[in-house]
Amino acid sequence: MKLKSLLLGSVAALSLGAMASAADLPSAKPVTGVCDSFGAGFIALPGSDTCLKIGGWARADTLIHANNAGAARWDGAKDIPFVAPGALEATTNDTYATRTRFQLDFDARTKTEYGPLRAFLRVRTDTRSDTATPNTITNNFVSPYYAFVQFAGVTAGLAQSNFDFLNYSYYDSLSAGYAHSDRQINQLAYTYTAAGGYFATIALEDANFSDNTIVNNVGILNVANGRNDMPDVVVSVGAKQGWGDAQLSGAVGKTSYSSGTGNNLGTNDEVRWAVRGGLAVKLDQLAKGDVLAITAAYSEGNTRYLGLGVDDAGYVLRLATGGTGWNMQAVKGYAVSGGIKHYWMPNLRSTLAANYVGLDWGNGVKTTSVGGATASYTENLLLAQANLIYTPVKNLDLGVEVLYGKREGFTKTSNTVAASRDADTFGAIFRVQRSF
Repeated sequence: MKLKSLLLGSVAALSLGAMASAADLPSAKPVTGVCDSFGAGFIALPGSDTCLKIGGWARADTLIHANNAGAARWDGAKDIPFVAPGALEATTNDTYATRTRFQLDFDARTKTEYGPLRAFLRVRTDTRSDTATPNTITNNFVSPYYAFVQFAGVTAGLAQSNFDFLNYSYYDSLSAGYAHSDRQINQLAYTYTAAGGYFATIALEDANFSDNTIVNNVGILNVANGRNDMPDVVVSVGAKQGWGDAQLSGAVGKTSYSSGTGNNLGTNDEVRWAVRGGLAVKLDQLAKGDVLAITAAYSEGNTRYLGLGVDDAGYVLRLATGGTGWNMQAVKGYAVSGGIKHYWMPNLRSTLAANYVGLDWGNGVKTTSVGGATASYTENLLLAQANLIYTPVKNLDLGVEVLYGKREGFTKTSNTVAASRDADTFGAIFRVQRSF
């Protein structure tokens, strides 16, 4: 009996001790009021004054007659259409592709006397079949999409370019468009926010994320001693208000090249620049969530500001005065995109969008080696998209989108080489996405 009492007493003592120890631990439950100012979804970390929000999505795409980046594919021409005059794509490319992506966001914020101290990380995984190389799977494992710190108006790290007007650039489209810049760039920026939703930003953005490529008619010419001497300077001003958003942005940078072997480039310091305007108007009077948006941009010397890829040319080679040697000439271009998103029902929406890009390669572009003929090149691209997205339950999207593209190739004025690359194309994308 004494042994039984002793055992029961020991168990009771251990239980009370464990309960006391558990009571001393910080609670993992959200602390009321601590994170409310940051919005829904934030919880207070145990033993800390930091609030954390985790979110993301998983996505599976099937792309018909589109490349694995979600853009229209051109038979007999490059997937990225503006790479270089005369460049061709193999006719053996796959006619469909699959792509699976997973995105995870971590948003950590702490209240300070100077405002929120924020750290944000977005990572993505990407597995896709390669349309350019049949029977090939491309695996891009975990890679940072955003990774930045914000405090007292300062942003430092990998963040969206301040040149971009991205809030409505894709218009809820499933595919990649060519007429809007969407770049994640290492930067140091300061944003001043005024009453009424007005803001102004000045930023230094890593120029190595811009385009310093020069081309001739036979393809990309990589100049080994090309360099960046300074970051791009980006300025943007705008407003975010109840009726919608508006933004005006500009960027300027410098591309430097020394003598290129066999091309007599000499020493060139070229200024590249671009401007962009964007406007988005909410149309809640039609249906809640409806929006109409348009953006337009102009660039000289950096086609990435027009939404084109890293391989697209910023400069071309031009016959030098006197007919011998080469020099550089900035590619000039403009881009316009617009779209409307409409909710037919709260769980059924559509987007209709169009993108147009025009490039002018200038006069006197070389067509052969030094002393050869010259030409004037232009190129234009139209891409239109229409989709239907159904949300049967919260955070689950089932979508289908059709694409139409029209490409007008190079216009010749003074030679008989490099025939025009005019083409039309159709494509489709099917998507399943679960967000959380």
